Amino acid sequence: MISGVFLTKNRIIENPLGNIFHILKSSSKGYCGFGEVYISSIMKNKIKGWKRHNEITINLTVIEGKVKFAIYDDRESSKTFGEINTFILGPNLDFSRLTIANGLWVAFMGYEEKNLIINVIPSEHDELEADNQPLNFINFPN
Repeated sequence: MISGVFLTKNRIIENPLGNIFHILKSSSKGYCGFGEVYISSIMKNKIKGWKRHNEITINLTVIEGKVKFAIYDDRESSKTFGEINTFILGPNLDFSRLTIANGLWVAFMGYEEKNLIINVIPSEHDELEADNQPLNFINFPN
């Protein structure tokens, strides 16, 4: 696994009236403070990316649908330089939180008609903090 990336199994508490889906606590591995929580959607067979955060760690959880994430490490000083990791997540497949350290590229693709991802970040979103590249920058793994 790429250095700075880890997967944490989230807890689902089943209830006949509706389940509770735990995502992140202040005591959780990967928690680095709170600045903002937002939801991203991705359409079926569409890919968003590539994006690299330069200062913040992101915590991603798919709350609806099924999403494939690809992470690329181009940090020359990293032991995992040049590696790509992929994860397919969703509440009915693998309800886990994907933590991605700053400095890593990420892209993601939706598999279902409706795909929703929660992102918890340690500071408010700042467009100048991240870099973006077109999809052909790195081949998205099949």
